[in-house]
Amino acid sequence: MTTPRIDARTLGRPAAPLQLRATPSQQAAEESAVGTLERVDAAKHQITVATTGGRLLFHVQSGATIRQGSKTLKQSDLVSHTGERVKVRYREAGGERTAHWIVVAAPVRRVSAAAQRAE
Repeated sequence: MTTPRIDARTLGRPAAPLQLRATPSQQAAEESAVGTLERVDAAKHQITVATTGGRLLFHVQSGATIRQGSKTLKQSDLVSHTGERVKVRYREAGGERTAHWIVVAAPVRRVSAAAQRAE
């Protein structure tokens, strides 16, 4: 029978805490919602989106990706996009929806009457 080796450098030190990470199979499935950005609460990092199924409240994750076309937006920019169409990718856990990716629809390009006649 062999005797286990003990490293003298680690004697008396507490063991490092075990860090557990959720594997992809343990994480909540990613979902998406499309609707109109109805309300932005910057202080609480929350947005409300009106969908065909009703209003959905999302907590916007710190560091969430927010885009409009090729432009990257900040959370604080969302206030100026109230009333516009959005697509939100989120995960739901414990009854809370956490948005990690938001795309604001590209602005509608308005063509003047003079430009239409020129075509």
